Amino acid sequence: MIVEKESQESQPRDWGMAYFWPAEYLPKLLPESIAGRLREAQVNPWESAKDVETMAVVNVKTGGTIREDPSPGGGRVGRRALRKLMSEQIEVKKATCSQGYPSLHPQTVRAECEGRHSLDANLLIGADDGKSFSRATPLPFKMLNFNAKYPDDPYKARYIRDNLRPFADHGIHPMGVCFFKCLKGVRDPGDPRTWSFQVMITYPPKFPVPDCVQEKSREQNYAHDIIKILHTYIAPHCAEPRRSALLWLWEEHTVIPKDTLQICSPKQWDNRSGRVTLVGDAAHAVSFYRGQSFNDCIRGAVSLVDQIVKIVNTVPEHRDKAREEHIGQYIGQYDAEVFDRARGGGGGGEEVKLSAE
Repeated sequence: MIVEKESQESQPRDWGMAYFWPAEYLPKLLPESIAGRLREAQVNPWESAKDVETMAVVNVKTGGTIREDPSPGGGRVGRRALRKLMSEQIEVKKATCSQGYPSLHPQTVRAECEGRHSLDANLLIGADDGKSFSRATPLPFKMLNFNAKYPDDPYKARYIRDNLRPFADHGIHPMGVCFFKCLKGVRDPGDPRTWSFQVMITYPPKFPVPDCVQEKSREQNYAHDIIKILHTYIAPHCAEPRRSALLWLWEEHTVIPKDTLQICSPKQWDNRSGRVTLVGDAAHAVSFYRGQSFNDCIRGAVSLVDQIVKIVNTVPEHRDKAREEHIGQYIGQYDAEVFDRARGGGGGGEEVKLSAE
């Protein structure tokens, strides 16, 4: 069972996620009926993924390529489409768990929820995102993450798509601006007006944007003022197609949520004798710069599944004491692996540190 504080339909935000080096692990996590349909969740389900995609880093100022890295087996999926696909064979319950730590009971663990409800489980896995209030630290950068459409002219979306690196186009500007843009969704491949693009931009707090504009942007006309910032202070310094992609933004067609850029260096947690653990950003939230968050989550999920299989296969369910010992042992091994991998084996939080740097 998955417990969500919001229903699938009520979550308005969507973005693309790329996987590459852990692609080989996906068959271990998904039933064949789901794994064979991953194409449905691709940002462009009308095109087959290449055997080897390319991760590109470009100079936003000049448009020149800084480096390209091959990505065998890589794919880019939409968050909402992937969640919808994977929820077909999983019970998803809407509830909000309290902030208190789960309590341990004989052979189960209990999470208290709002409305005096509780959930009992054999294993409770925390999988909240990188904005978890208790585990995340803001980075000193302004962040924008939104979807852009160009419904007024089919030429615009086609021009942008044709001039972006198709799989991953990471941009770095000498001014300290990072600018990632890629295709996010294709409703009708024959009508570019239905296409959407993901835009992720960060810039340092000392970026030359007047304080009055930044202050006003915290108030009512947020999208209007952010687009003004993009038009005035960032687009003129960008090479194509990024310059036009920003200048063509319309307030009427663009929703820009307020975002913060956060990380979380891993900390040891009380796993309640192996009954509570964490996975993904809940264990080690990283920034998007290296594109590793989704990949680390997949790798961590595989490790957790491996340990659960060991528990099931090692001790019969009726041998309660022996099973409890193995649960603590195997889940403890998973916790140690995730903690060690995120910290680079040396206690320094290497994965998190690299993403921040």
